[in-house]
Amino acid sequence: MRVIAGEQRGMRLQAVKGNTTRPTADKVREALFHQLGPYFDGGIGLDLYGGSGAISIEAISRGMERMHIVELSKEAIKTITKNAKHCRVDQHLTIHQGRAQSVLKRLSCERIQFDFIYIDPPYKQQMIEEDIQAIVDGTLLHPDGVIVCEHDSSVTLPKEIESLETVHEKRYRDTTITMYRMSESEE
Repeated sequence: MRVIAGEQRGMRLQAVKGNTTRPTADKVREALFHQLGPYFDGGIGLDLYGGSGAISIEAISRGMERMHIVELSKEAIKTITKNAKHCRVDQHLTIHQGRAQSVLKRLSCERIQFDFIYIDPPYKQQMIEEDIQAIVDGTLLHPDGVIVCEHDSSVTLPKEIESLETVHEKRYRDTTITMYRMSESEE
């Protein structure tokens, strides 16, 4: 695993030890950021299931000002911390240890709105619709923001969830990327 573009381009990232996390393939990550636009102009992002931190580090490398990472596993948090320090982006990260739904409730109390939200839960524990519902209920997505979901290709997500609509969907073998934005009538 490596950082694909931006200031930290080419820097190697460690994967979480064991088989409890599934890193996003470099090819999928590259296609994802190509679809979003190659670089960010600041902004705040949320990586709901942090794993190794690769998505957050990539986003910061490409210009995102701050990323919040939610992760339950202590082993994964150690890996995120090592990768962030190695890539010199640790000052741009806030790590929240806990279950996604609990952390989303805490973040909604802080009234933070995110420009980019990435949801990639373990494939066997996917509750993506529930996660998106909590994001909508907590008004955590900036009106111009995007939610990106990485999920098992056997899972079909709805085209609309509350005020959000699918703006892009692409399959990469057993992985599918689905992107949501606020529908035009809601903005």
